[in-house]
Formats: sequence, C-alpha cells, structure tokens
Amino acid sequence: MQRKHIVVGSESKHKIGPVSAACMSMMIPADVSGKDIPSLINAQPEGLEEIYRGASNRARGGCGHRVRRHRNRYRKRNHPVWGS
Repeated sequence: MQRKHIVVGSESKHKIGPVSAACMSMMIPADVSGKDIPSLINAQPEGLEEIYRGASNRARGGCGHRVRRHRNRYRKRNHPVWGS
C-alpha cells in the first residue's frame, strides 16, 4: 500500500497524535503532520453549524484552497459551484 500524507488542521500534538495512532491501528502507512490553518470562526464555536464550518474551512485550507467569507457563508475561491 502506498504511503499517505495526512495534514491535520492544527499544530497541537493532542490532535496530531490520535490521527497518527488511528492510522497505525488500521495498518495505514501514513506520514501525519500538522499545519496551523485558521478556522475563521469564534474561538469557542456555538452550535453544530459553526463547528462544521470551522472544520470545513480547516479541511479546505489543508488542501491548499483559499477560503473566504462570503454572504455569511464560507466558500472556496474559484470553485465552479461554491463561489467566484
């Protein structure tokens, strides 16, 4: 199996460690690293919708996409469906 590279949207060892451990327990060869990616939400999110938006923003940022706030929603720039 080809080795995977996984980026966790945080530099916290308390978040990177469990991802690495999960890969090892499932026998998935992976290099797990962390990257400080802003969630663009409050430090203490309120409600599942805000938590989801923050996680989605970090996931997009980890893939190298620029995320911006648009009409009170978070969208990826230059995406044919989500925004211009």
